[in-house]
Amino acid sequence: MSIFSLHGLVSVNLSFNSFNAPISEYFGNTSFLEIVDLSSNSLNSSIPNSLYSLNHLQSLSLGGNYFQGEIASAIGNLSFLIRLYLSDNMLEGRLPTSLEDLCKLNEMYFSHNKIEGDRSEILRSLSRCSLDCLESWNMANNQLSGHDQLEI
Repeated sequence: MSIFSLHGLVSVNLSFNSFNAPISEYFGNTSFLEIVDLSSNSLNSSIPNSLYSLNHLQSLSLGGNYFQGEIASAIGNLSFLIRLYLSDNMLEGRLPTSLEDLCKLNEMYFSHNKIEGDRSEILRSLSRCSLDCLESWNMANNQLSGHDQLEI
């Protein structure tokens, strides 16, 4: 039996283990999941698309792994997301514009990846979407250009 077959599951914390395989694409019938913490393992795949369909998700922690590839635009489906930790992975490419749809986001950490883009454009994009709740974000140690200040 998989833990992801438990229909009433609302929280999964498997952080600080020694998982070192690709993460399964299938999260089963876990539509009520609010918290997923798989941080500080050695998971080595792209971020599973099935995570982007967890429409009650409030906290997603995948930091300290070897996740690779781009962050899918489907991340914008996570409209209840408050905390997003993707630090210390091997994620690359530009941030999807669908991050603008995450209006409840309070904390966003993408440091120590290979994310590209212009800092001021990212800040401008985030401010356009009324991310009034955003209190903390970290994009350090990526492949960003430009300035950290938003010019209005």
